[in-house]
Amino acid sequence: MNIRAEAEISLLHEKIDLLREQQVAELIAPLKTLLERTLSLENRLLPGPPPA
Repeated sequence: MNIRAEAEISLLHEKIDLLREQQVAELIAPLKTLLERTLSLENRLLPGPPPA
């Protein structure tokens, strides 16, 4: 009985890990978009020095 319970707990841990990875990926995607937009705005507002 203990082996079965341990196997079920292990499976639950794997499911939780997968869900956590998916949630992190879902949070990272809009952050990347926001970073790209921020950098684009920064480049338009604060252009770098002209090429030499």
